[in-house]
Amino acid sequence: MKKYFKLLALCALLAVAASASAADRKLNLNAQTTKKLSTFLSNFTELSYYSFDTFEAGPEDMLHLGAPQNVGELIHFGIWHNYVNNFKSRIRQTKNGRHSACIDAKFVAESVDRYFGLPLKHQNVEGADFYYDGRNYQFEPADGEATYYAQVTQAWERVGVGDLPTWRVTGYIYNVEDKKDRPATFEAFVYPSTWNGKETWIVQGMKTTWK
Repeated sequence: MKKYFKLLALCALLAVAASASAADRKLNLNAQTTKKLSTFLSNFTELSYYSFDTFEAGPEDMLHLGAPQNVGELIHFGIWHNYVNNFKSRIRQTKNGRHSACIDAKFVAESVDRYFGLPLKHQNVEGADFYYDGRNYQFEPADGEATYYAQVTQAWERVGVGDLPTWRVTGYIYNVEDKKDRPATFEAFVYPSTWNGKETWIVQGMKTTWK
């Protein structure tokens, strides 16, 4: 039954992604909300998560993070999101481990829940760039790649589609070092949520189109 409802949700998402419907209600976001939503989506693009959803199956050109075989991608996000954004408070040096840095597994699961709304079962994944030692995820730090952020330009609320108040959001991807470098546009689906008492969103999917 659970998979059945996930399939229904996937069908609804694909349907709205195909074309804007008359059921869309344009949202007049103020500058503060636009900035917060852009920052929220940039958490994915800064780690090169450009085209994905939280379902178990769907289009071949999308990464389906709800699929069991893609759990390594969720763990990867949880590790590197914290490396980029919470380095001083959550990243530690590993003592006599397989890799030089580590993070408490609870923070990885927390980030996956916060941004994707998905549960995470801690584990090792063959061929992954991390190692789970039963308490922490060990990994090797790395920097240097170009970073791209998302800039929201428009948003709509889906009316009468599914049980969640889903927003359809569009905008462009830009290079942090050169804001005139805008190599792609995106369409994303999110729904409002709260985390530690603060208003935020959970992502359902994002599709990036490169120029």
